[in-house]
Amino acid sequence: MKRYRTVLLLLWPDPPEPIVYITETGRKYHIYNCEFLQEYNLKNKFAIYLDEAEKAYDPCQICSPHRTEKSR
Repeated sequence: MKRYRTVLLLLWPDPPEPIVYITETGRKYHIYNCEFLQEYNLKNKFAIYLDEAEKAYDPCQICSPHRTEKSR
């Protein structure tokens, strides 16, 4: 299910809800161009809606997606 949702999000250029990214083993969610994701070259990131991420993950302290995405 997660894989199909990611594909659909990538095909929808402007989804109705903010999108953030998680990793397979991480406990935080990030914006797409977060320095953490780039620094560690994490290619296995998965797109999810911000409201879903807030239920199960903490916001990244580097990119602060909870502030960035809600203001869009």
